[in-house]
Amino acid sequence: MVARFVEALGVRAVDRGAGSCTHRTAGCAGCYVRRQLRQYHDTRACFAAGGKDDREWSDLSPSYFAGLTPQRFRLCTRGEPFSTLSDVGRIASWTEAAPGVIFWIPTRGWRDPQIKAAVERELLPRRNVRILASVDRETAGETDRLLASGWSVMYFDPDNRKPETTGRVVKCRKTWNHGAGITCATCRGGCFASGSPRVVWLRFHGSHGDAEAIRRAADRAAS
Repeated sequence: MVARFVEALGVRAVDRGAGSCTHRTAGCAGCYVRRQLRQYHDTRACFAAGGKDDREWSDLSPSYFAGLTPQRFRLCTRGEPFSTLSDVGRIASWTEAAPGVIFWIPTRGWRDPQIKAAVERELLPRRNVRILASVDRETAGETDRLLASGWSVMYFDPDNRKPETTGRVVKCRKTWNHGAGITCATCRGGCFASGSPRVVWLRFHGSHGDAEAIRRAADRAAS
């Protein structure tokens, strides 16, 4: 198994199928991945249950990561890395095997209390892990609680409203400077900065239709 290179991010990544998305929010209705699924047959086939994404995820092992040169590596540009509690220990074994690899892991798994506690215990203290709680309009009220628990947060809003938080907010250099040639492979701020937890504020990079789908779904969830 060879992880794919994601040109838009500048890093390698491995993904997981749609069935792993067990912590969905209303924001998932307009996820940019959904637009890719509508546009590209190959992506639909990979993301479908039992498809290429699921097969490659199942094949991953500590030895695969141990063989990588030092680099940044994204878990799940689509799909959920912490779908179940058992995923925490499995991913921890990968990080132990490859101390030179920086594992970049945005996740909604924090919404499950058991998964959240296990991540805090087994992964957040590791120097080669960058875990960010994925937060949107529906779950933004949890931001300060997450920061207090030691989590950094990745936040987006379809209207690009600034997150309401007492914590430090950092704009994502890549999404707020689209076309400037900035990639996640070399960025030293936001997701990859050392120090205290922060909110990484992404500029919404979906279509107008995606944004409207998120608004409608969020309104239904709130009603």
